[in-house]
Amino acid sequence: MSKFSGILSKKYIPGKNINNEQDNDDNQINSIEETVNNIEQSLNNWTIPKTNINTIYRIGTFDYFQGYSIKMTEQTLSIGQNQQNLHLLSSRSILEHRTKYKFLHVGLVQIAIKPLFRIGIDAPVLLILRDKRHKDFQNSILAMAETNIANGPIYFNCYPNFSVGLFDKNILDTLVLTIQTKNLEFKDDTKPLAIIYRVCYKTMTTTLEPKTRLSSPRNETIIFEANTNHTKVHTPKRLKCSDTIF
Repeated sequence: MSKFSGILSKKYIPGKNINNEQDNDDNQINSIEETVNNIEQSLNNWTIPKTNINTIYRIGTFDYFQGYSIKMTEQTLSIGQNQQNLHLLSSRSILEHRTKYKFLHVGLVQIAIKPLFRIGIDAPVLLILRDKRHKDFQNSILAMAETNIANGPIYFNCYPNFSVGLFDKNILDTLVLTIQTKNLEFKDDTKPLAIIYRVCYKTMTTTLEPKTRLSSPRNETIIFEANTNHTKVHTPKRLKCSDTIF
């Protein structure tokens, strides 16, 4: 029997202290409200766990003096309903890099999505990270996540491990995120979801070995679901592209 049903089913028994029973009921309700508030506060404060640069690239003693730099970009966006595409590379940053470098190596992309509404509402989502320079859809997929954010945020890490020319006319299509939702019905202009992303890349003067440590397997993504009761705990779930049914 739940706490709420237990409270509602209690009857008056002659000789029993009504005031004490009422105090106990109030304490139970206050405890439930406090738990809900703590969960909601954890959701509001949640963000993607940070990854150390040294876990992505091998950095030697003299590497800092060579002709490349390592950048970490991060941005939080509120998005609308149904389907939307986001370009993760900044045109402004690309123009700045072109003054010193010729190539960009993508080492890590972290994507997170969290609800901007109360937990418990059925909210299936499909996230597809693509290199849209490819005309073939399957070849363009870098990572894919199909999940439900009814219980809070989810995120995934993708290690693309490839280089692109900074003067490529289609470079902004290198990292494009498609977000598709189901069962979310809101008024027009409502932004019910927040997207958080972080891109780690290396800019270089040549295409020599970028000294990467990690590379994601093709057609497979590991999703991490944040535990809303204790957001430092994350539950991984392995998903193959063939498993999606969205």
